[in-house]
Amino acid sequence: MIDFRYHLVSIVSIFLALAVGIVLGAGPLQGQIGDTLTAEITQLRSDKASLRTQVTGLEQTTADQSAFEQATLRRVVAGVASGRGVAIVSLPGAEADVATAIADTVVAAGGTVASRTTLDASWVALDDATVTKRDDLAKELATTTRVATVTTNDTAPPLFDRVLAAALTADSTTIGQDAARSALTSLVDAKFLEADPKTAVSAQLIVVVAPSTNGADTKALQTELASWVSLTRALDASAAGTVVAASADPAPAAKDLTIIGAVRKDKAAVTTVSSVDNAQTPMGLASVVLALAQQETGTAGHYGLAEGATAPFAPLPGSN
Repeated sequence: MIDFRYHLVSIVSIFLALAVGIVLGAGPLQGQIGDTLTAEITQLRSDKASLRTQVTGLEQTTADQSAFEQATLRRVVAGVASGRGVAIVSLPGAEADVATAIADTVVAAGGTVASRTTLDASWVALDDATVTKRDDLAKELATTTRVATVTTNDTAPPLFDRVLAAALTADSTTIGQDAARSALTSLVDAKFLEADPKTAVSAQLIVVVAPSTNGADTKALQTELASWVSLTRALDASAAGTVVAASADPAPAAKDLTIIGAVRKDKAAVTTVSSVDNAQTPMGLASVVLALAQQETGTAGHYGLAEGATAPFAPLPGSN
């Protein structure tokens, strides 16, 4: 009986509170509440309009800055790559538009595109059949490209990577252009990459075009990224300089891993290979070419806005 009375009193109290609230809201407090809500809504509308104006202004400012950078890009990079052959190597998932923009910028800088190569995902695949096929071909091409099959350096990149590096940077003092084109043809026929060996010429510099993101952090992805980092090291060791470039990820996740990030975290690559993480912008494109010039002086830099960047853009040659 006591429990029933307790519950009854509780229910009555609740309804009394509601009734009082309704009476007060419809009576003495009606005007005050209405005025307060109206004022708050008016303020929110004003804030929204103000924010919309700010966003529109920022978008216009960004567009104007981009237009200016695009208009001045050729003058900024003019002559920076004069007389230099640049091989452009696109990794799986890399944006073709970014690779083309980099190629155009190299030409604007006075350089030539020595070759354009697109690697297949099988380049770093770990299934037994692919590994065997890759190792056998590497040993075969090592003779053609005069790459040592055995090294005393435990951290040396895999033979397959060093073979590609030699084929892209071959000149008359090493294996000769015919041998290099033959090696590239074998790699194309084996479907490890796409390229036009007939038009390929020796490169002094290399740009590796990477995808903006590779995926969430997993052990398998970490292994794959380590393989791509080894490739960049092999290319850099064979060339006068190598830059890894990618477009900025519009919505990076905290747990996403990227090749750019892997290069910047690798103790061996970070001091020898340069990187640019915003290559889809005029500023980033300029940084790619300027970083190549910087590479030839023996200096590596990391440019853009992503984690690990040392500066937003690469310095002009001769500047401090």
